[in-house]
Amino acid sequence: MRSILPPAMARKPKIEVHLESNSNEFTIGDRIHGKVVIESSYAETHFDTIEIKLMGQSKTFVDLMSALPGHQEISKSSQTFLTLRQPGLEARYPLDRTFQRETTYDFPFEFVVPKRLVDGSCGHQIASPAVREAHLALPPSFSRHDSVGKGGEVDATVPETTIINYGISATIFKSKKLNASKGPTTLATVWREILVVPCTDTALPTDINKTTRGAAPSDHCLRAVKKMSKGIIRSSLGTVTVEATQPKCLKLKRREDEGATHRFCTVPVNVMLHFDNKNRSTAEAPQVSKITSRLEVNTFYTSSNHQDLPQKNDSVCDRNRRVYTKHLPSTSFNPEKVVWQTAKTQSKDDLSPEPAHMEIKEPTADTPSPPNSSSQTADLLVPVSIPVPTTLVPTFHSCLISRTYILETSIKLTSQGCTRTANLRLPLQISADMDDHFADLSVEEEMAMDVLLPGYFDGGYSGLADANQAYEELAARDMEDEFLSQQIASLACADSPPAYCIYL
Repeated sequence: MRSILPPAMARKPKIEVHLESNSNEFTIGDRIHGKVVIESSYAETHFDTIEIKLMGQSKTFVDLMSALPGHQEISKSSQTFLTLRQPGLEARYPLDRTFQRETTYDFPFEFVVPKRLVDGSCGHQIASPAVREAHLALPPSFSRHDSVGKGGEVDATVPETTIINYGISATIFKSKKLNASKGPTTLATVWREILVVPCTDTALPTDINKTTRGAAPSDHCLRAVKKMSKGIIRSSLGTVTVEATQPKCLKLKRREDEGATHRFCTVPVNVMLHFDNKNRSTAEAPQVSKITSRLEVNTFYTSSNHQDLPQKNDSVCDRNRRVYTKHLPSTSFNPEKVVWQTAKTQSKDDLSPEPAHMEIKEPTADTPSPPNSSSQTADLLVPVSIPVPTTLVPTFHSCLISRTYILETSIKLTSQGCTRTANLRLPLQISADMDDHFADLSVEEEMAMDVLLPGYFDGGYSGLADANQAYEELAARDMEDEFLSQQIASLACADSPPAYCIYL
């Protein structure tokens, strides 16, 4: 039967990517097995090379808001931060590098999701080495339209102007014989998108430095001071200081372990209250009548590069930076009666330094109390429940895109007809749970994963050679440590991932 397809389409081979795993979600240390199937159905096709790569890309689009009416100026930026190429495909090429008609060819591949990017993937200027390490951590898949998730969910917390995607790319090239300087031409290509959610250890608390005079205000507020007063003449009852510590890191389960589209996660927040009574004979310590919380989701993106960990005020000074903020529905909590205790007398040397980013709208509690005043303290452990969609990603900072979370907490105080509300903004770190994923790994296997991954080579040095060099350095440094020597010996027997080729 004669083909009715156009000549160009008739010569184009069919190419597909098949994964062996039933799940399309992967994390650090996971091996991605599969094969690329190529079939030339209508004619013999000559080619020169075949490339199979695991790639990670990020893209941003920033509307610069031109001053000219009717004129829209958009600044675009893209970065390929991960490129792993499968070696050894030449051994499976057909004779004369020609795909025969109606013949199927299989090219297997195997990749290991690395724990860290190579140093060359972040080469711009940065404010501190900590920012560089944050940019070299593997970012999660990040897209508004979650086409590789459950049912193609739409994540409203992600702006349409940002995307981070991973995928397996397979391309067939053919060189131009008449003009080799223009490079090879692409005969066929395919992209199979995958979902990458790095499972990492518990993130460190957010570094909240004290704001200096003249600097931009911080996005966080861990302390608020409120003056309690009553009556027509607003007689003072005292001053309440509300302070909270940073919540512990919230760990999310892997998406394949979750059945519902939304779930509620409980975050314990430690709230400390301090009441300075101006009139100890009549005033009573206030009670906490209601606590309301909601999660603020911030996505920072730029068309240049983030040199520091971004904040909301950065977009005011830099027209290339934007922040996209969304709030999840709020939840309320009615605590039991607060039990106050008399505060112990402290000397000046025992007083703790003033916490960073204090919200002060009334006279502070740090001023000396009158002789007839008394101080009381109380501690509350507040279980804050927040709705978390399954599309929520861990906290991350990359060169172009960052995602942070703030827990907004409003504490309503009442005393003798006086009502005040203290508003706190607590930084919240979110990470993907790795306990279940690596529960079956022994100590030696965990060390082998840290040393041998990623198993690619740069500049002609294989991953196994780099691992052997690491063994020699460890042995020379800690030769007297017998336990470490046994672990090094066990690492030598571990299987190394394939020696990929990496290039930027």
